[in-house]
Amino acid sequence: MPREIDVLPVQLPGREERIAETACRSMQALTAELLEAMTPCLHRPLALFGHSFGAAVAFELTRQLRRKPSHLFVSSWVPMHASPGAVRSAQLTDFDFTARIVRYGGLPEAVANDREMMSVLIEPMRADFEVLETYRPEPPVCLACPMTLLGGEDDPVVRPELLERWASHLHAPKPALFPGGHFYLRASLPKLVDLVVSTLRPVLHATSH
Repeated sequence: MPREIDVLPVQLPGREERIAETACRSMQALTAELLEAMTPCLHRPLALFGHSFGAAVAFELTRQLRRKPSHLFVSSWVPMHASPGAVRSAQLTDFDFTARIVRYGGLPEAVANDREMMSVLIEPMRADFEVLETYRPEPPVCLACPMTLLGGEDDPVVRPELLERWASHLHAPKPALFPGGHFYLRASLPKLVDLVVSTLRPVLHATSH
């Protein structure tokens, strides 16, 4: 990112240095903690970027913030993609749940086959799915801030046609698609950064004057 943009990554309970903490299992609990943590930043121009589970969190944060972000980037997420008959993660065994994550591209097989590591990772991952599967945005769903939808051309989870449908529901521009699956951003990071920076440049220009 250029020097004018500060990147403030979010580290959730149950992750990395916070691995010993209990992961949040509801969107309400998670956003309450994040809103408190974000308070010192809210006087500055702010954009939110979220991918997959993180996109749902960023979307709900935007709904709750009184001062809306300058821009919201929603990557590889739509709230209506699960069919009514879909099996929820809570109903899956650890083996089947892990296999689902591997199939989505979210977990290398070497990690999935490491029992000791999975014993630490599986509960936070299940918590993420519980948050996603129980989250229902309250109306109005449309947001009073500019937004960009992003996704992978070959995403088996959030297919491009679902993103198109979500865009029309939000009255948002046509989604920006990149080569790859659900985690397209790993291979497309330079192009993704270029898109984010070019989108935010008018905001940067306005604040520099």
